[in-house]
Amino acid sequence: AGPTPEKPESLSDSRESGPKEALPPAPPIPASPASGREPHVVIIWEPEAEPEEESRSPSFAKMLLRVAIFVGILSIPVIGYWMWGILHRPLVVTVHAPGRAYAFLDGQPLFPMQIDEHSSTLNLPSVRIGSHVLTVYTSQLEDISATEFVRFKTYRQRITIDRGETAFEQAVYPETLYVVKKIARGMLPAIDPGGTRISYIRPGKHWPLQPTDRELRVYDRSTGQDAVVTLRPAYLNSRTWGAPVFDHRGETIFMAMQRRGQSAIYQIDWRSGAATRIAVPIASAAERFFFSGDSNQLVIFPYQYLPDGRQVELTAAQNAYQKKIFSAGIEGILFFELEKKPGSRIRQLRCFYSSFEAPSQKTERFTLLNNRLPFVNGAEQGNRIVVTEYSGLSREFYSTIGLWQDSLITHLTPPFLEGIDEQGRHSNYPKIEAYSDARGQNIVYSYRGNVYLIEFRKPPEASEIEASALPRYLQRPGFAKKEPAGKSAAF
Repeated sequence: AGPTPEKPESLSDSRESGPKEALPPAPPIPASPASGREPHVVIIWEPEAEPEEESRSPSFAKMLLRVAIFVGILSIPVIGYWMWGILHRPLVVTVHAPGRAYAFLDGQPLFPMQIDEHSSTLNLPSVRIGSHVLTVYTSQLEDISATEFVRFKTYRQRITIDRGETAFEQAVYPETLYVVKKIARGMLPAIDPGGTRISYIRPGKHWPLQPTDRELRVYDRSTGQDAVVTLRPAYLNSRTWGAPVFDHRGETIFMAMQRRGQSAIYQIDWRSGAATRIAVPIASAAERFFFSGDSNQLVIFPYQYLPDGRQVELTAAQNAYQKKIFSAGIEGILFFELEKKPGSRIRQLRCFYSSFEAPSQKTERFTLLNNRLPFVNGAEQGNRIVVTEYSGLSREFYSTIGLWQDSLITHLTPPFLEGIDEQGRHSNYPKIEAYSDARGQNIVYSYRGNVYLIEFRKPPEASEIEASALPRYLQRPGFAKKEPAGKSAAF
């Protein structure tokens, strides 16, 4: 055997090299000099294994993770907004009532969109789907600057807002509480106990320069007729007239008249105009009197005059402030007593009720912290009292009409400016004195030469009137400040 041939370099190089290349043919092996034969050589060639793919870089995987997290974060508000849109819906409330309205959904205020002569539109951009309590207050007295208006009861209703793509619309029709309207041109009105007829005096073209230029009229609420009462005898038209008053049945009018310092009371048949003088003394035509009881019982401080001519002294009213008494319906009288607290400048006016059955007894109704004597007119045994309050000490003052019941006084009108007319000049019109019928359901008064009627759908309840007022805790900044009713005619 000859020497072992060396391994070809090409083979060893092929194992170490990277990429595969075609191998050249192996050179011939020289014969062995000893045997003369060619040596038996086995060449083993092993192909090089395929290189494994490179694994992805760790930084690339982190980048993908960060992108996924970022996209997830961005999708959260989108999904939330989508879910919010499914679970919420805009709300639009239309209140079919004149003037401004205030709406609250579970105590959250709605925003006004449009206010016109007949309705108000309010909205809430987003409301949760489900059941809510809607509360609507209509125009408050603070918003009213007109002499004619309507007040409504508070609307409170549970509503269910279901899913939808458009706004949820709710129409509100509040129930009327009372109406204030002008019924005639005139002054010094009075209403009969049944609330069907209203007597008043209409001044003529030359009044007050000619005090006798006036007419006595009776307005019938059931028919709308406004009849002129032509007095007979005719010379009564030239005398100074006081305020007309209905008797307890509403069939006859009584009126004080004055001539050359002499005053008398006349009984007038308002249908025929026939007038008869009655033998009841009265100091002046301006002095107030009224009728009470089941029969004609004329009441003038400090007596009650019975039909048989007897006089009953109203002893309970002996200390009546300014010696004035007021009607409490057909059962009794109302009067005030002034009370001064020791060591204090505060003066109180205490209102008392006294019945005709017990003229020496009195029961306190309410107390006012006011120096000016109000005008009151009662009903239902003095349990429902119409109060006309006056504020201010100058010639110009304000009058406000309210209702007392169940230990609560609620205002029915905004304050009216008195003492001057629309042009700011001195006014000769009498101040407001509100009268009610026997149930307190209809109230009349005059203001600047016009007669107004406050008309309730049913006998009023002070609690309902109080409930129609916007509670203080719901009042928001920006409430419109009103002008006194005498300074504006807009509503």
